[in-house]
Amino acid sequence: MQQNPITTVKFLDQASKQFVESIDWDKYSSVFLLCDENTHRECWPKLKSWYPQLFNDEQLIIVEAGEEHKKLQTAEFIWRSLVDSGADRYSLLINLGGGMITDLGAFAASLYQRGIEFIHLPTSLLAMVDAAIGGKTGVDLDNLKNQIGTFNQPKAILVFDDFLETLDDEEYLSGMAEVYKHALVKDSSLWSELISISNDRLSLQLIKKAANIKAEIVEQDPLELFIRKVLNFGHTIGHAIESNFLSYGNPIPHGYAIAAGMICEAYLSKEFSTLSDEDFQSIVNTLKEKYPKLEWTEDDEPQMIKTMLADKKNKGGEIRMVLLQDIGKATFDHSISQEQIHSALKCYREL
Repeated sequence: MQQNPITTVKFLDQASKQFVESIDWDKYSSVFLLCDENTHRECWPKLKSWYPQLFNDEQLIIVEAGEEHKKLQTAEFIWRSLVDSGADRYSLLINLGGGMITDLGAFAASLYQRGIEFIHLPTSLLAMVDAAIGGKTGVDLDNLKNQIGTFNQPKAILVFDDFLETLDDEEYLSGMAEVYKHALVKDSSLWSELISISNDRLSLQLIKKAANIKAEIVEQDPLELFIRKVLNFGHTIGHAIESNFLSYGNPIPHGYAIAAGMICEAYLSKEFSTLSDEDFQSIVNTLKEKYPKLEWTEDDEPQMIKTMLADKKNKGGEIRMVLLQDIGKATFDHSISQEQIHSALKCYREL
């Protein structure tokens, strides 16, 4: 499978001329903008006021907000909206939103008329440091996260940090989980910075640092064949936890599930890799302080493990995970037994 060069992330000031100059607008026959109900309310008015010459309401495609709507039926709604609006192969789709919108919009654009170009304007911390970077597209299949998708790089990733002002504390904290993850797998000095700051909001410098970690890893391995797999730390168990809550009709923020997943996978790293007790306790103490305890029962765990058996990182029926050797150093493709997973889930439940 061929892969386009990795798209770099540009951080822009509001109403910056760089935004206009970053896109060759004349090459597109039409431009459409995808958002959800939240970004339509909070972010679209800002963007339209900054660039009134570029945007109007007729370009909008609005979908319902929430992970439960990241599914094929929503992609079909986007495709029908594009058809009804006369979009052709030379149209551009701009994805204005968090991780759900960047995943979904990229997926829809990648398949519409065998692919149209798209641009990400991430509005959440999670999307700015993780979801919008790297060319992954996808939708969920039932409660299985990102089971259907492609690799396809956006034409541009343009970040206005002003959009972070629209996030409530829960949404911001959800994005912080991916910042913690980047530090744990790649940069111990970033971890030290994160656990020492008292402010609940990050400086732009730290946000850029986290985004650069993701971009540098993806550049080495665009199709996730080797080193990029480390970015899945916390996600094998975290996605199963998230899917468990979705199955009860009680969706939780993605980052909350990933934080719980990182505690579980840090436990496995301590037991079956070389993570020290001290580093394990640092991870537990930090994430336990920042994130609410998620509650499930032991009876939920067989289904959670069944979800893990469908994870994209698996091979030959074995559940494969990322484990930490130290804070800032991760290894991948560890085969983990169901019994070992039960012990990790029990560790979390008993915190």
